Amino acid sequence: MGKVIWNNKVLLEFEESHKQLLLASCNSKNIKYILNEENIVMFPALYDKTIIVNIISNDEKLKKEIQSIESTLSLEGAAVIIDNGNATKQTIRYLDAQILLSFSVEENIPDLTIYLPFVNDRTSLSITKKLLKYLSLSESSLNYKVASFWEKIAANRYWNYLWGNPLPTMVLEAGIPNISSKTLSILKSSLVKSIIEELGEKPSSEEIKIALNFIEKSKETIDFETKIKNEEQAIQLNELLEKLKHQESELNSLKKCYRETEDELKRIKEVNENEIINTNETMPKTKAKKKNNKRVRSKKIYFPISAQKEKDKSMLYSKLAYPIKIPEGGPIYQFRRPQKGTSNSITVPSYLNPATLTRHNIKHHPTPKSANIQKIEVPPAQTSCQDIIENLKGLNTAQEK
Repeated sequence: MGKVIWNNKVLLEFEESHKQLLLASCNSKNIKYILNEENIVMFPALYDKTIIVNIISNDEKLKKEIQSIESTLSLEGAAVIIDNGNATKQTIRYLDAQILLSFSVEENIPDLTIYLPFVNDRTSLSITKKLLKYLSLSESSLNYKVASFWEKIAANRYWNYLWGNPLPTMVLEAGIPNISSKTLSILKSSLVKSIIEELGEKPSSEEIKIALNFIEKSKETIDFETKIKNEEQAIQLNELLEKLKHQESELNSLKKCYRETEDELKRIKEVNENEIINTNETMPKTKAKKKNNKRVRSKKIYFPISAQKEKDKSMLYSKLAYPIKIPEGGPIYQFRRPQKGTSNSITVPSYLNPATLTRHNIKHHPTPKSANIQKIEVPPAQTSCQDIIENLKGLNTAQEK
């Protein structure tokens, strides 16, 4: 942020983007200005003036005070040249300066002694008069005087500055160690005011009119651009707010889905845990039941259930005293067991008799094929039911081998 300053007053504030536009306008309207960092100073009093500051004594406090004076004069538009006594009169002549100020520090003298050239100069004499007037009106207790002709002759160390110098010259001899900081500050401000009043220039009425018109138009331009910029920023801000609202609604919906999913996962986890617990509780009982079933099933006798195989092996059962029925609904075998004490008995064929059965006979025994299974009546034999069961058990054992 920069400022347009005139007579130490802020007339306009501008952004960095407007700085080049203002400088171009000043150049086009021939408005005098200087740049002080980011600020534009219009019609500085010492615009295009050159002041040479010469340091005679090697005193650190004096150098510090001279730097302060240099900074103040520079803000008024002057070009300040610091000389440590190396520049000759011939060199100074080509610098085209308006005044030469020489500073020296001495002890056991009044607070301030002013040495003027042997030949009276209007500029240096006028600045000296104004300086003494400001010091007299100030509240400082500064002791000062202007050196006489004989004192100038006695101060031969200043002859190089007081005699034959082409520039208006002032030599200020100060007892700085004896001067307080407040008095020293008053002395500096009084000297700057005196120089500005003598060397400074004021703008003409036409220049003032042009400058005021420039300030007014610049304000309108800057205000208009600022207004447009603010409107654009407001539009962008509204768009951002709409986007934020939309994103906020999406975020809320995502949070809701996340909570629902989390609840569903918890519910599924609880269900799975309950199922695992129930499964663990019922597993021993199931295993016990399976073991009991195995024990029960191991006592049963299994027969082939394929109808085709039964037809192919019909001769194996041709000697039985009861028929084998194959129902239509499924492979269910119905047996009619012989009763004890009846005359009906079953004679086991020789190839089914465990006593005469061998592996070779089972393997090579031809099996007759028959399309139908017929009921065959077998003559009664002297075989009991208990013997038949024992023979069947033996047959089962032989087949397993």
